[in-house]
Amino acid sequence: MRRFCGKIFKVFSIICVVLVVFIILISVIDYYSTRVDRQEITYTKLLQEVDQQKVDRVTITDNLLLGKLKDGKEFKVMIPRDSSSLINTMQKKNIEIKFEQTPEPSWWRSILGIKEE
Repeated sequence: MRRFCGKIFKVFSIICVVLVVFIILISVIDYYSTRVDRQEITYTKLLQEVDQQKVDRVTITDNLLLGKLKDGKEFKVMIPRDSSSLINTMQKKNIEIKFEQTPEPSWWRSILGIKEE
C-alpha cells in the first residue's frame, strides 16, 4: 500500500510540474505575441502630428489611443474621455479611426490573477 501511494504521489507531482511549465509557456507566448513596441507620446504631440497630417490610422479603446504614423512608426497616448473635437479633426484630416471595446482578460489570466499590461 505504501508503495502504491508513493507512485500516486510521484505521478501527481509530475502532472503538477507539467501544468506549471505549460502555464508559464502559454504566458510567455501570449506576452510576446501580443506585444508591439509603441512609443508613448503626449497628447500635445498627438495634436501636432494630426495637424501636420502625419497620422495614418488610430484605434481608440476607452481613453487609450493606439496609432500609426504615415512613416510606419506606432505610438500610444492617453486621451480625454470626451475627445469629440479630436475625433472631428481626425475625420477632417481623413485619418482612419477605429473604435474597440476593452478586451476581456484571458480565462487563465483571470484564474491566476495576472493583470493585463
